Amino acid sequence: MDNTPSDASTGASNFIREKIDADLASGKHSKVVTRFPPEPNGWLHIGHAKSICLNFGIAKDYDGDCHLRFDDTNPATEEASYVEAIQRDVRWLGWEWAGEVRYASDYFEAMYAYAESLIKAGKAYVDSASLEEVREARGTVYAPGRATPDRERLPAESLDLFRRMRAGEFPDGAYVLRAKIDMSSTNMLLRDPLLYRIRHAHHYRTGDTWCLYPMYDFAHCLEDSIEHVTHSLCTLEFDNNRAVYDWVLDSGDPPSRPEQTEFARLALGYTVVSKRTLLRLVNEGHVSGWDDPRMPTLAGLRRRGVRPEAIRAFCERVGVAKNNTLVDLELLDHSIRDDLNTEAPRVMAVLRPLKLVLTDWPDGKVDMLDAPLWPEDVGKAGSRALPFSGELYIERDDFAEEPVKGWHRLAPGVEVRLRYGYLITCTEVIKDANGEVVELRGTHDPKSRGGDAPDGRRVKGTLHWVSAAQSLPAEVRLYDRLFAVERPGQIEGVDMLDELNPNSLEVCEGARVEPSLATTKPGERVQFERQGYFAADDDSAAGALVFNRIVGLRDSWAKIAAGGGGNAKAGGKSGDANAQGAGGTHTAGDAARTKSERMAKGTTPEVAASHARDELRAADDELAARHARYANELDLSPTDADLLSGDRALSDFFDAACTAADATPASVARWLLNELPRHASGREHAELPFDAKTFGRFVALVDTGVLTAVGAKKVLAVLASKGGEPAELVDSLGLAAQSDTGALQASIDDVLAAHPDELARFRAGDAKLMGFFMGALMRATGGKADPGKAGELLRASLRG
Repeated sequence: MDNTPSDASTGASNFIREKIDADLASGKHSKVVTRFPPEPNGWLHIGHAKSICLNFGIAKDYDGDCHLRFDDTNPATEEASYVEAIQRDVRWLGWEWAGEVRYASDYFEAMYAYAESLIKAGKAYVDSASLEEVREARGTVYAPGRATPDRERLPAESLDLFRRMRAGEFPDGAYVLRAKIDMSSTNMLLRDPLLYRIRHAHHYRTGDTWCLYPMYDFAHCLEDSIEHVTHSLCTLEFDNNRAVYDWVLDSGDPPSRPEQTEFARLALGYTVVSKRTLLRLVNEGHVSGWDDPRMPTLAGLRRRGVRPEAIRAFCERVGVAKNNTLVDLELLDHSIRDDLNTEAPRVMAVLRPLKLVLTDWPDGKVDMLDAPLWPEDVGKAGSRALPFSGELYIERDDFAEEPVKGWHRLAPGVEVRLRYGYLITCTEVIKDANGEVVELRGTHDPKSRGGDAPDGRRVKGTLHWVSAAQSLPAEVRLYDRLFAVERPGQIEGVDMLDELNPNSLEVCEGARVEPSLATTKPGERVQFERQGYFAADDDSAAGALVFNRIVGLRDSWAKIAAGGGGNAKAGGKSGDANAQGAGGTHTAGDAARTKSERMAKGTTPEVAASHARDELRAADDELAARHARYANELDLSPTDADLLSGDRALSDFFDAACTAADATPASVARWLLNELPRHASGREHAELPFDAKTFGRFVALVDTGVLTAVGAKKVLAVLASKGGEPAELVDSLGLAAQSDTGALQASIDDVLAAHPDELARFRAGDAKLMGFFMGALMRATGGKADPGKAGELLRASLRG
């Protein structure tokens, strides 16, 4: 039965579909068969979603079959629990595979027989060289490999040894089976690759039947051939492996002849999908588990509240290409918002409550207001009753005792609209002994029920609220991107986990939600007006209401794709719809949806954004001049010059920041564009508690080595929250970079003493552990070790 989603594929043309069309037209194939072949050693992630949608979507569109096959050839890392989780995720994403689930382990006997046929034909041999000797003999990209002594072993002798390897006579590593191809090939993978290795390990399906397991390059093509797969679609990292794929099939008599085609993998900004890294995140306690809503796993996205329809739409927008590119995380967020806009009813919640008492409200009176669940453009009916009383909660961030210019929310003497309710004015501020605001007093206009002024006077701000007595307590978990940098793991000597976003989770334990949410079930989704989209977490089943933020309301990508300008927020991002409470209940992208969809079909978001900035510069000679100056005089990268000159407010801020002594323009640009937006929380530059020159002085501390990158992020977080003088914050927080040789050496000695096994491995030749030791040193010094000095001392100590 075909239960695949109707929206799963649009059949958009790409080079893979063009190839399939040609194969069918020529008669090469009469039916298309694809496969999705995960290894059961981890949970599926967003990168797998692209492959799933591609393989299953093509099979659906061409009335073919897609197999789900588990590539279970490595018993040491595979588990039945992963098999179950992967099947669950594929079905959740909306797909059903053809026939029964398939396993590489079902073909072990057939693969073994194929290997014997290669040995008999003199195309494979058993080698007693160790893995280190094999690696050394393979040569380099500049020098050919050399044959090991066993390369000319007679086929009969190799066959005998191979059968004894299967029988379990030898320990792990004693022998391997290698293809006999070409030790001088320019493709190093063809320099006699390994086909089989001995591994005495219990397999989750076959138990202890086998102690001899095929390598991926040997197994994969044979699995495809046995299943009569016509189009084996792989990501680009397997491009060079195709030569081995073809050699194995062309060197024997396979059941069928599939063909491998590579496409660009999904690389997403601020996201890591390496199974090794994800496993570290789980095992080291950085996240709560594989389904932590911050994880890029499908289980994590599902728990966060993302719908499978949004992921399929995202994969469709990304498309299929031949070259790897980094996809903007905003495109995923946009796809999620676009999907939820018509699926999530609107309600109100106050995450950080501040009590507001209306002194002129009649005692005991509760006014039941009728509030729509959907905005008009969604076209759905429905409403809920909202109790309005004399004691309310508003958002603490919606009040400012001393408002900045342009503030349209509540302040002493300022009148605002309470959504669906009344116009109110703040008349008194109550503080505790520490001077903290704990309560507001105010009055209301009884003739303004529904939010309209009877005399037509203009009220700019609209706030959300809940009734203090009738609202319900809730825990609200605000999830943000897990990593603080767009491309984690790119800085030499820095452990990727040191680049985690310290603000990736904020828990609002004292939140209050409107009473209509009392019966919300786990997994149900709503939009908290002016806040974002949220889903009830599984923990809600325990009784208390717990909500996860799925995605905020700001939609930078939709605004860019629509060619919009507008007032940029700190860091050049586009605005937060409803941030000032303008009365709307949908995102900035809703009004521009039709145009953004047209742009998405023919133009990438990056190109659309660049075109929009080009138009702005064409209309503004000053911005055009700045663009030329940034690129030619300041030597900024083309991307940074383009972004910074695409908005006047952002450009002004950048220029003012660059006037600080010792702050290099490139560093100012990097911190302004990449780091500041994460701490600005959608505020405009004028709303930040520091000015551009202060920001420039902050960057100068990094450029002069006073602050490390890790310490600088901590200072910036405080600066964005409370303001202050950067140098004073460095002192008060104790974050000055540690460059004293004696102190650094003492920390290095402690780190090496704590990791003797890793030290032995490094000195034995495992140079990749340099990153491990650098990360451990940075953790030991609280991120204060001067990277350059620390790296120099660490390398000397590691060499002994």
